[in-house]
Amino acid sequence: MFFAPAPLFLSLASSPAPILAPSIEPASLAARIAAAAPQERRYGYAWNPSWVLCIGAYQSESDFDTFLAGPSSVDQDLAYAADVVIYNWEGERGMGLEFGLARTTATVSSTGVGTGYDVESYRVSAGLRIADRGSDDPIWIPYARVGVNYKRDDSSGPGDADGFGWYAGGGVDFRIGSNFALTPSLIYGENQANNTTEWLFGLLGTFAF
Repeated sequence: MFFAPAPLFLSLASSPAPILAPSIEPASLAARIAAAAPQERRYGYAWNPSWVLCIGAYQSESDFDTFLAGPSSVDQDLAYAADVVIYNWEGERGMGLEFGLARTTATVSSTGVGTGYDVESYRVSAGLRIADRGSDDPIWIPYARVGVNYKRDDSSGPGDADGFGWYAGGGVDFRIGSNFALTPSLIYGENQANNTTEWLFGLLGTFAF
């Protein structure tokens, strides 16, 4: 007995389905903008710390009351300081709260009437810091800082004193990788303790976390 092929099978055999080429849709506007954006906008900044620890030394040039009857000279040693800065970044700009501790020593020598003495000073500080890491992720990140401090002078002579003051300054973090920077810094400050005015020129190591 012979059966005629069904019409469905005949149509499949005689008319194979055409193979369609994949359609290519134009890229969306958001995708084109993302592709044209600078690399640091897509992948983030190399310098992006939540907080930093700065440790270093300063050369101090200060003027304060010496309480000597005659002329005197002041020989100042290096000042040592440590700062912690807690950052909040918004794009290029970073704003931080900074807290610091510094120690300075000086020898007051009499060139007239009176006896020389040594002064050891400690100061604690708190302030604001604003940093700019740029639009093209450079290796230098400048910052400005301002704040208040409390200073205590312990003297082997008549110079014991304490008081409040203020400071302002700035610096540049020259980053070496993403977690360390060398930081030259400049600070000017005034304090009630012995009517102190001072300039501090320093170099610090900055550890980023």
